[in-house]
Amino acid sequence: MTLRYKIGDTVKLTTGTDEKVSKYLATDEFTIVGVGTTSMYMDSDRGSAAIGTGRINGFLIVPKQAFTMSCYTSVHITVKDAMALGCYSNDYTELISKVKDRINGIADRRCDIRYSEYKNETATYINDAKLKFEEEKDTAMGQLGDAYQQLLDAQAAIETGKADLASKKLEIQNAQDLINSNANTLVVSQSQIDSAKASLVDAEKV
Repeated sequence: MTLRYKIGDTVKLTTGTDEKVSKYLATDEFTIVGVGTTSMYMDSDRGSAAIGTGRINGFLIVPKQAFTMSCYTSVHITVKDAMALGCYSNDYTELISKVKDRINGIADRRCDIRYSEYKNETATYINDAKLKFEEEKDTAMGQLGDAYQQLLDAQAAIETGKADLASKKLEIQNAQDLINSNANTLVVSQSQIDSAKASLVDAEKV
């Protein structure tokens, strides 16, 4: 199969799903520095996948530091003395079976240990999230309290303004009443003057 990439090329990875590459790797770009093979694949058929075309055409080997996951998802084991045996021989099968049995014997205990680790990691994450929530809630409540106080202050200022306006209206009304009263008094006085003048004229005729 002709290689699509060559040494020096940069490969950009995607998951093929809605998940982010950052869930598994620290970066989604890698530079090819070499080409090789692996005993995991004995021929060109490397199995199937649930994304893309469903066919595995190649693989990448990246540094351990590139992974962001807190645990391994698979393990490849080299068994002591197995290299000297034919992989299809009975001796090889017997040796590998013994190792597999030993691994299966500790599987439950290792699962319990991993479960405890995961539980602790989750508890830490939840506690951190709760702490952040409480901090942000306190900040939000403080801002809400300030806004509410500003609203109360504005409402009080409006009420004060209404009272001042009513007071000014009353002052204007009182002033108008005083003007009207003085005008009536002036009319009465003028009438009295006119009456006095008429009396004086009549007296002069006599």
